[in-house]
Amino acid sequence: MNITNNNSILLLLLFLIPIYFVVIIGLRNKISNSTYPFAILMVSLSFFLMHGLTSNYLIGRDNHLEFFYFQYTLHNYHLDTNIFNTPLNNCLSVNILPTIYSVLTSIKGIYVFKILFGFIGSIIPLIIYVISRKIVGNKYAIFVALLVLFQMNFIELLSLIRQEFALIFFFLAVLVIFDSDLSNINKKILFIIFMFSVIVSHYSTAFIGLAMTVPIILIPFIKKVFNDKKIRPINFDILAFLGLFSYIWYFIVAKSQSRTATRAFRISTGSSANTSNITNSSSSINATNVTNVTNTTNPIVVNHTRENTIPAIFGIGVDSVPQMISVLVNDAIFLTIGIGLMATLWEIFASFVGYKKYKKKLPFEFILGSVISAVLLALFIVIPFFSKAYGAHRIFLTSLVFLGPMFVIGVIKIAKLIGKPKLDLVLLTILIISLFTVSIHFNYLASGIPSSIYYDENSNARTEAFIYDQDVAGAKFLSHYGEKRKIRIHGDTVAGFRLMAANNFSIPNRTFIDSKKTFKFKKRLKTDSRFKYQYLYLTYLNTQKNIIFEQTAPTFITNTTSSNIFLKEWKSRIYDNGGSKVLIP
Repeated sequence: MNITNNNSILLLLLFLIPIYFVVIIGLRNKISNSTYPFAILMVSLSFFLMHGLTSNYLIGRDNHLEFFYFQYTLHNYHLDTNIFNTPLNNCLSVNILPTIYSVLTSIKGIYVFKILFGFIGSIIPLIIYVISRKIVGNKYAIFVALLVLFQMNFIELLSLIRQEFALIFFFLAVLVIFDSDLSNINKKILFIIFMFSVIVSHYSTAFIGLAMTVPIILIPFIKKVFNDKKIRPINFDILAFLGLFSYIWYFIVAKSQSRTATRAFRISTGSSANTSNITNSSSSINATNVTNVTNTTNPIVVNHTRENTIPAIFGIGVDSVPQMISVLVNDAIFLTIGIGLMATLWEIFASFVGYKKYKKKLPFEFILGSVISAVLLALFIVIPFFSKAYGAHRIFLTSLVFLGPMFVIGVIKIAKLIGKPKLDLVLLTILIISLFTVSIHFNYLASGIPSSIYYDENSNARTEAFIYDQDVAGAKFLSHYGEKRKIRIHGDTVAGFRLMAANNFSIPNRTFIDSKKTFKFKKRLKTDSRFKYQYLYLTYLNTQKNIIFEQTAPTFITNTTSSNIFLKEWKSRIYDNGGSKVLIP
C-alpha cells in the first residue's frame, strides 16, 4: 500500500474478517470452545498491527506527544515532571512503562509503541469475552467481544497508548469483581492493584472507572444496612486505599491532572468560560464530511471537514449517504443496548412489586454498573462539553464492559418480541457485521469517497497523519544543525508531529513542541532575547502535495502552499531533500 498504493490485498484481508467470524459462529457446535478466544485475539492483534505498520512512524496525534515524553524520560534516565508539568507527561503508561520495556528488551522505542504495545493491547477484547461469558454465557460472549473489537476507537487505540493501558487495567479490575473463584482478600488486593494502575495510566479513564466501580464496591455495605440494620464498614478498606492513593497522586504528584479535571468540571457546569486548555486533541481522525467554505482572512477556498459525534446521533449535520449509514448503524447499536437495559430493569421492578418472580440471571452489581454507564453516556448529551473534554467514543468504549452484555440481551428480547427467538444469533451477526462495515469505512469506499487512514491514500485522515521519511530527515537536520538556543520553528498545524518524531534533544526541548503553527514571520522576535533565530519547516505535504493544514479534526481546514502569502517572507533555503525544506528569512 505504501509503495504501490495498491490496497487490494489489505481490502481482501479485511473482507475476510467478518466472513471468518460468520463461519465459526455457524460451526459453534462443531468446534472447540477455545476457538472463540483464539479468533478474537488474532483479529484484535491484526487490527493493532494494521494501525502500527501503516507508516514507518507513528500514526495519530496524541501518541506523538506520548512518544516525545517517553523519549525525554529515556534520554534523561528518569521521569521529570517539572520541565513538562502536563497531564500527559504525568501518565506513567507513556513514559515509565515504555522506558522499562525498551530497556529490558533492547527494542527501539518506536517499535515498542507501534508493535509491542499492539501485542499487549490485543488482549482487551479477550478480557471482555471472559467477563461476558460469566454474564451471558459462552454462546453470546463472542458478540460482546466483537462489539468492542469492531469499534473504530478500538481499531485506532494505538494512537492513544495511555487509554489502551488504562482500559486493560480497568477491564481486569471489573473481571476481578465478578470472578467467583477468587477469595475475598485476593479480590481486594487485585482490584486495588489494577485500579492503582488505571489511576497512573490515564486520569480521564480513572475518573470514569472510579465512577463506575465505587458504587459497586459499596453494595455489600448498603445491603448490610438495609437487611441486618447494622452498620459494618464492608469494603471501606478498598475505598480508603483508593482515596488515599488518588489524593497523593492527583494533588501531590500529578497536580496538573487534577487542575485539568477541575477546570473541565467548572466549564461543564458553567462556572468558567475558558476552554482553551481542555479541548480534546485526540478526536477520531477519520472525519469525512467534506464541504467547501471560504477563509475570510485569506480569500481562497479551503477544505472544511467536520466530525460532530453528539449531534450526528440525532441525524443533525449529516449530509452524505455514507455518513447516514454510519449514523443508522450506530444508533441501532445504541437502541439495542437501551432495550436490553430497560428489559433487565423491568424484570427487577416487576419482581419487586410482585408482578412476577425474578429469575436471577445477572448479578445486581453488574446491573448497577450498566445503569451507571448509561447515565455517564447520557451526560455527554445533557452536558455537551463533556464530549469535548473526553470524547463520547472513549467513554462508550469504556462502558461496553457493562453495556456489551446489554446489547446481547436487547437482541434476544427483540427476537422474542417479533416471535422469532431462534433468530437472535442472526440478528446479532447482522448488527455486528454492519458495525464492522462502518468502522472500517467500507460504506465510504463503496461511495467512492476517500476516508480510511489505512487503505485510502487521498483521505483527509491519511494525508494528515502519514509521515514521510523526507519529513523526518528535514526535522533531523533542524535537530542536529539548527541554532541550539533562542530558536523558533514555524510550520503548519501538523508539522509539530514530524518535528517530535526526529528530536534528539540537542535543541531546547520545548522548541519542538511549541513550534509556531503559522508561516507568518514574527518580526518582533528579532528583538526578543528568547527567540533570535527563526526557521520555516516545510513538510512533504507542503512541498509535494501543495497542502497546508491550518486546522485538524474535528474541523479540517487546508489551504494550498502556493497560495500562502507569508512564503515571500522566507527568502533563503538552507535545506532541501526533495520532500521537506528548511527556510530562513
